[in-house]
Amino acid sequence: MKLVLFGATGMVGSRIATEASARGHQVVAVSRSGQSPVPGIAATAADASDPAKVAELVADADAVASACVPPRDGSDPRGTPSPSTSPWWTGCGRPGCGGW
Repeated sequence: MKLVLFGATGMVGSRIATEASARGHQVVAVSRSGQSPVPGIAATAADASDPAKVAELVADADAVASACVPPRDGSDPRGTPSPSTSPWWTGCGRPGCGGW
């Protein structure tokens, strides 16, 4: 299974990447730095708030996960999608992305 993981270099993301890789999944680690949290895992730098880039990266994925941190502006991350989460709805819902 191909997993595209946003926020892959953080505390939670690196653990998800490690576990998914250990279970034999193909992991694409996406982060601002573009560094791989685990040796041997493909990595790419991307802005998770860019709907076009999100759509491009998830186009051929079997699964997509986000370990991105919640907003730091004090807003409630459970409420209306913020500018940092709306690209997921836009990018992943585009034709060819499999939708929701």
